[in-house]
Amino acid sequence: MNDKDKIIRRAFWSTSLTYRQWKRRVKNAKSDSFYWVDACSHLPFSFLAEELGINFIKRWPDIRQHITSPAAQTNKASIDARWAVALTTDSQFPIDRRVSEMPTKRRQVHGMIVRKPSITSYEISKLTGRDYSAVHRDVGKLVSDKLIEVRTSTNQNNVTRRPLFSTLSVNTKIYDACHQGAA
Repeated sequence: MNDKDKIIRRAFWSTSLTYRQWKRRVKNAKSDSFYWVDACSHLPFSFLAEELGINFIKRWPDIRQHITSPAAQTNKASIDARWAVALTTDSQFPIDRRVSEMPTKRRQVHGMIVRKPSITSYEISKLTGRDYSAVHRDVGKLVSDKLIEVRTSTNQNNVTRRPLFSTLSVNTKIYDACHQGAA
């Protein structure tokens, strides 16, 4: 019995389910199925993320609705935080299907805005090495989805800056509280 089979056996101790059987069933199962709900209730996040990758990340917002057992609530909260960190680096970021379904590059742009409130599109394009127009297009989509907002500010030298802020992140609230007197 290999390590993966041992992990599956610990989670599904009442059945003779092997790792290969579990992986095949989870891959084809709906989000509310026994395999997804029990896997997320009992398996470690690192195992789920490694084995299921982006499939798990995209499905988590749907799966979590079906985890209702009081015993599984701690694991659910832990997965919520790790899911948020995996997507945005903010453990308090709310679970939002729009974030899990966006393309990788756009999710990277969103994550940078969550991580560093007041960053600009230009700074993001320099940090990521992406073309400014591609970053600008992603920012436009994030604004239209109401995931971020653009605030225009002008300094004493009459230079206009267009910083970006996440509408859902606690980091934006912290930034606003810290910079309230500076405005």
